[in-house]
Amino acid sequence: MLRIQIIRWVLAATVVCCSLRAMAGADSPDTLDGAAPRFLAAESKIHNRDDFWAARQRLEAQALRLAEQDLRSKDAEQVLHWILMSPRTSESVKLAAERLASFHATSDATANLWVNFAMEPREWTLAFFASAAERELTTDQRAVLDVAQAIHRKSLLELSDELQASPDLEDEYALRLGQELTSRLKHLASAIEESRVVAEFERIADRHGPRMIGGTSARRLAEGGIFAVRHLRLGKIAEGLEGDALDGRTIGLKSLRGQAVLVHFGATWCMPCLAAIPTLKQLRADHQHQELAIVWVGVDRDRRDLDRIVQKHQIEWHVIADSDETLQKQWQVLSLPSYFVLDQDHVIRYRGGSLSRAAGAIGSLFANDAGAVAKLLGIALQTFDKNNDERIERDELPAEKQAIIDLADYNDDGVLSIDELKGYFTKSLTSPAATSRRAPVSPSRD
Repeated sequence: MLRIQIIRWVLAATVVCCSLRAMAGADSPDTLDGAAPRFLAAESKIHNRDDFWAARQRLEAQALRLAEQDLRSKDAEQVLHWILMSPRTSESVKLAAERLASFHATSDATANLWVNFAMEPREWTLAFFASAAERELTTDQRAVLDVAQAIHRKSLLELSDELQASPDLEDEYALRLGQELTSRLKHLASAIEESRVVAEFERIADRHGPRMIGGTSARRLAEGGIFAVRHLRLGKIAEGLEGDALDGRTIGLKSLRGQAVLVHFGATWCMPCLAAIPTLKQLRADHQHQELAIVWVGVDRDRRDLDRIVQKHQIEWHVIADSDETLQKQWQVLSLPSYFVLDQDHVIRYRGGSLSRAAGAIGSLFANDAGAVAKLLGIALQTFDKNNDERIERDELPAEKQAIIDLADYNDDGVLSIDELKGYFTKSLTSPAATSRRAPVSPSRD
């Protein structure tokens, strides 16, 4: 359960990595003084238990009781923050959100979490932001809150896209959003909501334009939000991905026309990003005969660090050095690693932090891909059909590939017909694991 969360202050240049697990301390706190770190430590000790969620909810109830001893204190505020880290909504989480809104909604420590709350909506976040908006705020606080609320509304729209694309995930979303909000998002009129979110960002640009928020002007933040709503949601055609490779070449979506694309935002200091490299290599091997491009956008400030990792791990896919974080800001990448799966028309089919789900989305793009089967068939016949009889005999194959006859010769006549080759390639394309185990008929092409 160790989670590393990368929080960008809206779309600013600073990326903050904070661990949500402490690894030392008492089993659970019994006094409010300094209780939050001890709850983190207690949580770390239960993260491998089968009853983790039930155990965490018991800790949440205990934490809430301690916080209520002195709700106005900083210790109580920190404990409430810990409770609200849970991705699931319990009764204690709901009460903690109410207490935080009542006593600390506009404190500096909680205000610093507004954007984080906005990026990861929960059942309680709508009411929390409504409460904060009713408070007396400074001009700077009002600007930040307006931006956070716009991001929150955009995040809800993105969740609606996901729910409408994958209705089977409704129960999973209900755990953190609640059944009522989940149902509303599932039936949201996306086109109408998109226009409302764009209008909200436009108001921010007009009202707070030159004001700096986290090192970036409100106008630039609003423009980034509008770009994301129009081009970076599920079902939208991705735009604006272009940058310099380590060797100075320009890499962009225009040069990858007709190919499915896996975009991976990462950094050399991000351990989960580096841990994904072997899986990315396997994914590339599984789809070596299909039109799949992998683009790693490295956000390291020093491109030499990126170059060292590329050499060390022998990375052979496209790598863009985003040293000034231009693409990270434009693509609204607020956590690392982040993945985008684009189909052959560069329509976004997946966006998020799960490589396994990204791999699943890629697999679905190539399932029963008649075009890919036809291409592989052509390559195989051109390469191995020496007598041009539109079938492949055993002695036409090199020794290391003759095992294919045993796998694909369904009528046991010792030759591979066009139908047998089509069947073999179709099965290979729909089963990445099979593709990686078998020696392919066609020659490898990078």
